[in-house]
Amino acid sequence: MFRLCHPTNRRRGVPFSQCIRSHSFVRASLCQGGFPPMSTLKQGWRGADVRRLQDALNHKLQPSPGLVPDGDYGPVTRAAVLRLQAAHWLCEDGEAGPCTRNVAFDNETHAPLLHPVALIPQPVHALCWAAATAMLTRATVQTVMARTPSELMGTDGTLRRRVDSDRHAAGSDNGDDDNHRFAAAHGLTLRPHGPWTVAALRTALHAGPLMFDLRWGAKGGAPAGQPGHMVVLVGIRGDNDPGGGGTTLRVFDPWPPGRGARSSTSHVRWMQAVADRVCGVFQR
Repeated sequence: MFRLCHPTNRRRGVPFSQCIRSHSFVRASLCQGGFPPMSTLKQGWRGADVRRLQDALNHKLQPSPGLVPDGDYGPVTRAAVLRLQAAHWLCEDGEAGPCTRNVAFDNETHAPLLHPVALIPQPVHALCWAAATAMLTRATVQTVMARTPSELMGTDGTLRRRVDSDRHAAGSDNGDDDNHRFAAAHGLTLRPHGPWTVAALRTALHAGPLMFDLRWGAKGGAPAGQPGHMVVLVGIRGDNDPGGGGTTLRVFDPWPPGRGARSSTSHVRWMQAVADRVCGVFQR
């Protein structure tokens, strides 16, 4: 199953990553994309670059994995890479791409930013919006539903909105836009769609987590182009590469029901997935 990256709970389900697969957002599975394949070291590779990585892992990880710096990217080196990725909320794929090497070699140009957000799973299929909003506002799903105007909620608990994406993208403040009404009900700010460059996203995240409302595609459970799923961006780390391949984003997804999922992805992968599918960005 395609994922933005492997959720840390590793349970099969249909998180935000499923939306990406279902909507044909992207097809590749390289978490740290945006760079030529030769820049990602992986199991089976040999050479001086692998040897330098092994030395870096021995110094970075505590306790040290005690890797023999033989330049052979075997299972033991891969296990050490996975340890590093798990410890620093990187994409856990066992491959040393730009984001992983930035951490291993202390090449990150910004201090990691990770907001203390509690993962709140959606209780049932229709309530991703309530769970994501609860994460953002530090409330409960029940409180979010009670605060939401009844005319914005369907009988099954779905959030019903008529979103004028063109007005929102232009930054127009129109009281008829249901996104504005939803934001006002929860004390949130509705941000412009973007462009969400690395610098813009880092600046925004310094002010707090961001909740992205994403359109379904033609295969989704709602009409194509309509709001479909909400996830929360809670962290960012990496370098100044404007292409985004060296920047990691931390994503909290309320799906699957009763569990939720934490995952990480590079900025470039995130933008490939959602750039033209954002129908609302909210911040407290």
